[in-house]
Amino acid sequence: MCCVFVCELCCLVPVGAGVLLGLALSRWLFYPAQPPLLPSEERALALSKSEVLAIREKHFCAAQTISFKNTRPLMILQGKGQYLFDEEGHRYLDTRNNVGHVGWQHPDFIGAVQRQLNSYNGNTRYLHPMRAMLAQRLLSKFDSSLSVVFFVNSGSEANDLALRLAQTYTGHSLTAWLWTARIMATLPRRFH
Repeated sequence: MCCVFVCELCCLVPVGAGVLLGLALSRWLFYPAQPPLLPSEERALALSKSEVLAIREKHFCAAQTISFKNTRPLMILQGKGQYLFDEEGHRYLDTRNNVGHVGWQHPDFIGAVQRQLNSYNGNTRYLHPMRAMLAQRLLSKFDSSLSVVFFVNSGSEANDLALRLAQTYTGHSLTAWLWTARIMATLPRRFH
C-alpha cells in the first residue's frame, strides 16, 4: 500500500499554488460520500472523553503515554490538512504525527488508499507493478552504486533489517549490535 501512495504523490509536479489547489479541490468534490458508520463505530463515537480515558487507562500499556494528560488530554476526532480537531471542534496544529508529509484528508492520498484497498492490499511476497515501478523511480534518484531497495512497513521492521544488514556486512555476531538496540529499546517511555 505504501508504494502506491508514494507513486501517486510523486507524480504531482508543483507548477504553481493555484494549479495544485485547483487539482485538489476538483478531486475533493468528486469523491464519494463516506460509507455509513457501523453500529460499533457509532457506539465508540458516542463515548465521552472521560469514558475513553478510563477505557484507555484500563486496557492500554502504560508506556503508551497520552499527550497533555496532566493538564487536559486531547481527544482528537478528525484531521484536515495540517490541523487536528478535538471533540469540541477546537483546532490544533499537528506537530506530532507523521501525516505532515501530505496533510490529513489529502484528496490524492485518500484516492490512492481507496484505489489500493479496492484492488489488493498485501506485502512484497507477491509481484505488483506499482512496487516495481516505485523501486525504479526511487533508485533513479541515487548514485548507481545503490541498486537495491527494501520496503518495510514500520520503524521496528526497519530497525530489525538494519541490524541484520550490519551483521551480514561485517560478519560479526548480532551480539555486538544488541548493545545499541538495548539502549534504544530501554529509553524510558520511548516507542514509535
